[in-house]
Amino acid sequence: FYYGPFANIMRTKYRHHERPLTRRGVKWVRKTGVHALIHGHRALQHGQRLMLRKGLLNVECDTTLNRNTRKKMGMKPMAAAVTIIQPEGEIWGVSTDYPYIKVFNPVQHISQANSKK
Repeated sequence: FYYGPFANIMRTKYRHHERPLTRRGVKWVRKTGVHALIHGHRALQHGQRLMLRKGLLNVECDTTLNRNTRKKMGMKPMAAAVTIIQPEGEIWGVSTDYPYIKVFNPVQHISQANSKK
């Protein structure tokens, strides 16, 4: 998985010999039933975040834990983070690098988008 083209969704350093993620690839991924990807591999300084990569939702959940790296980045020395996915689909991002719990409710966003049509 990690060395295949699908892994390019989450990679921070791309290799020249790897194929890029494309919208066509995302269509194929969606046909398999995958509508979002939750992963680390991003050195975030303000807790989890949502990104769209070629139209596929990415929940980026990495946190820098190494004390020396955090010092170089000007961050507090201790850190912890957890991403909680509720059975109904709501996602909670808890991080010592952000003062509040981040909550993403996809059902709410879909309902709002449908009501605007």
